[in-house]
Amino acid sequence: MPYPLETIGITRTLLIRSSWSGGLHLYLPFAELVNTFNLAVTLKECLTAQGFRLQAGQLEIFPNVKAYGVQTFIEYMGHRLPLQPGSGSCLLDDALNPIGSSLARFFWLWDGAAGHQDMEALLHAMKIGRDNHRKRPKRRSHPVESWRHDLDLEITEGWTDYGQTNHLLKTIACYGRVFDGLEGQALIDYTLRIALHCPGYEQYCRHQHDIERKVTAWVRAVEGYYWPLGTTPTRDTSQPKNNLVPFNQQQAEDAQHRICTAYTELEQAGELPEQITARAKAIAQVAKVSQQTLYKHLSLWHPAYQKGVIAQLVSVLAPEEVNSESVPESSEPFEIKELHPSGRYMKGEALCAGDLGSASNSFFPEGGVRGDEPAFPQEVEPAAYDPALHEQIQQQIRSLGWSALVIRQFIADQFEGKRWSELTEDERLLLLYHLRVVDR
Repeated sequence: MPYPLETIGITRTLLIRSSWSGGLHLYLPFAELVNTFNLAVTLKECLTAQGFRLQAGQLEIFPNVKAYGVQTFIEYMGHRLPLQPGSGSCLLDDALNPIGSSLARFFWLWDGAAGHQDMEALLHAMKIGRDNHRKRPKRRSHPVESWRHDLDLEITEGWTDYGQTNHLLKTIACYGRVFDGLEGQALIDYTLRIALHCPGYEQYCRHQHDIERKVTAWVRAVEGYYWPLGTTPTRDTSQPKNNLVPFNQQQAEDAQHRICTAYTELEQAGELPEQITARAKAIAQVAKVSQQTLYKHLSLWHPAYQKGVIAQLVSVLAPEEVNSESVPESSEPFEIKELHPSGRYMKGEALCAGDLGSASNSFFPEGGVRGDEPAFPQEVEPAAYDPALHEQIQQQIRSLGWSALVIRQFIADQFEGKRWSELTEDERLLLLYHLRVVDR
């Protein structure tokens, strides 16, 4: 039993008979605190990857992978404390022979085991386990249920890094507004309560000093945009019908004028960069416009942009990079094909019982060996990309009329120099968002 756990850094364990019924409990001592839920999903990933089947009453893990309750707090499964007098609980050796029920010996063994764990390997495995749990393919369901599931998953995960406060507060408030029908002070109290109890809040949230003000601001914004599910929409989504020049058009014309002026000033001063990314940043800074606004008006500053030319997108949104000069001119829609990983990227098979290494192992501080061939941690295979999202990205780029060089540069600017084939599923969804912002 200990060998699979050694693949994630747990090299020392304590084996205990739980009661006279003969149940076995394997305790995993740690010398420092670890995230409970991350440990739970990592233990599950570790055991299932090596052929073990978790089943109630047969093989269970504590802490267990529990659901996140939005309306009520869901607790982890409880278990019996070890070595209770008269319960039949006792320490066991490697051969499952009783070796006493002394608490002093239990604590001595516990401290020794905790000091020999490979915490660096465990923390690395926990990160992969949490990522695998997050990237698990979602079941196809009704769009509303899928949206609800996504919101619930984000709330369950909480903070995993800095810079996530605004997004999480918006997500929590949105859930309370749409699916719980809350408003006003009730929605504020709900959002604040959930946020304060989300994982990672104390570690990563940098707005703890003004969290109530942030919550109130996001609740007000959410109330103006979302409405309870099943009720009449409170936001007017119809287009304005008048003959006046729209305010957005005035802003667009002003932005174009500032872009032209900035381009001319930089060119005359000899400070117009040749590289597209540097040029975009320089013009945006002088013109005081955003990158999105700049990319709406490519004909004003981009050297490779030609008006009226249908975008040649195959070379950009295909798995392999193609020279833009070799792309034939065609108005046919481009196609994004699925990528199939090569053998060296495929997941490894579970270890067989005979492949786990030495048959000897000790549950004492001086004992314990490593498995020979770790089967965990391993990254999950990338999920198949959604064809519907492919089509939306295609349509959005065609509506912009960009050339292949322009869209390639746009992707690089938005995602730190990445190419289309290097984008993750989440990044491709974010790309669609950026393209829609530009097209507005």
